Amino acid sequence: MAELVFLYKGRYWVREARTLETLSAMARAAGHGTALVYDRDLFGVSDNVVSLPWLNRLLFGPAGAAQKAAAAGAAWVVLLENLNNKQWIADSLAALAATGHKGGTAVLACSGSAGASVNLYGEPELVFADFLKALPGRVPAEIRTDGLADLETLPLPDLGLFSRYEDFSLSYMAYAGKGCSGACSYCEEPFYRKAYGAGYARQRSPARVISELRAVKESFGTAEITFKDSVFTADRAWLKDFLALYRREIGLPFKCFGRADAFDPETAALLKASGCYCVEFGLQTFNGELRSRVLKRPESLEAVALAFAACDTAGLAYDADYIFGLPGETEADHLAAALKFSSMKRLNRIKCHNLVYYKGFGITDYALKEGWVDEAALSRGDFFSGDRAAPAMRAANSAFRKLFKLYGLLGNVGLRAAAASGLWRLFRFVPGFIVKPLELLSGLLKGDRRFLVYFKIYPRRVLGALIK
Repeated sequence: MAELVFLYKGRYWVREARTLETLSAMARAAGHGTALVYDRDLFGVSDNVVSLPWLNRLLFGPAGAAQKAAAAGAAWVVLLENLNNKQWIADSLAALAATGHKGGTAVLACSGSAGASVNLYGEPELVFADFLKALPGRVPAEIRTDGLADLETLPLPDLGLFSRYEDFSLSYMAYAGKGCSGACSYCEEPFYRKAYGAGYARQRSPARVISELRAVKESFGTAEITFKDSVFTADRAWLKDFLALYRREIGLPFKCFGRADAFDPETAALLKASGCYCVEFGLQTFNGELRSRVLKRPESLEAVALAFAACDTAGLAYDADYIFGLPGETEADHLAAALKFSSMKRLNRIKCHNLVYYKGFGITDYALKEGWVDEAALSRGDFFSGDRAAPAMRAANSAFRKLFKLYGLLGNVGLRAAAASGLWRLFRFVPGFIVKPLELLSGLLKGDRRFLVYFKIYPRRVLGALIK
């Protein structure tokens, strides 16, 4: 049987990490050994706590990771392509070759390849199964597998793959299914649905998800669950069945994502009664025209208001995602948003993101056509780093971004006062190294569980990186 090393760069709390855990479980079930070489992007563009690119380059990089992967002596090094790591894959493959690595390299590619000895095209779990069938013999240089994996028959994630890096006793990332039926122009979900085929948006049975969470609870004594599904509340019949099992067999506090047109007072009350401590909504902007024409959001602003009101009535906290750098955004949009946010009763956090123009996204085609962006700026940065806004908007964006991040300290009264008086303009001059600890402090003071987790685990990550 072959030994496989997964080589990975990026945050843990994303779909790619969960995919690798599943692939590792599949390989182990087939009798193969697996290991992980983690090129941690702890201070890089994908880090959503502290971004220090110079320190990230000093501590991490494909050369060091490739040396570790080669030293493992595995028969295969496996890499998973995503929308913005193609250059890292190319650099890693070159670094592996420079070490004299004698084994094979396989890239699970969603839209291209970077010179691996084997390229795997298709939904990762499905095409990887065909790759495993070819081991340990001669593997074709290219494997293409159409269709979708049966989520119900996939093994539970290999929790040992990342557990040396992530403390599952504090929090656990769970996915009840895959994909989203929406067609938002800025989101990766329509991209993957187009790449892998109709039916990509699907869920596992409630019993199957509970079996995973039960194993996590028993193995790690985890304190909370974060469901990362793009729209956890979409199927109300499934949600009712799942939460009935969850209350009875798991009973841990949890956070999830909702969408306004799949949310009502009954859903809010059910979530609250089942231990949900916060729902995150993809608001992005209060500009109705931008939402419908540019972002292709499926729900109306009226539905958004009703969803937030349902949470207010149920006593359920909620986060609102807000994107800066949208083509056509104005200072007035941000000012109006600040005033609206200041009237919300149970708003927990305004989560600030930066737009990223990925090739193949609808918003990218629109922005290229309208002249909002050029080809050289595509796929740069991450949602947490880099400003792709029009130059005339960057000062206002910087001010409102910092203002919104400090909502937890300012509260509704402070946010409204800053917006109405024009004092919001001064926030652009607050240094980033001051905003981040204040943002963390605001979350701690509000009892935000995610900030409590960050506060506990981040110092360990930093210390571990510095003394590695």
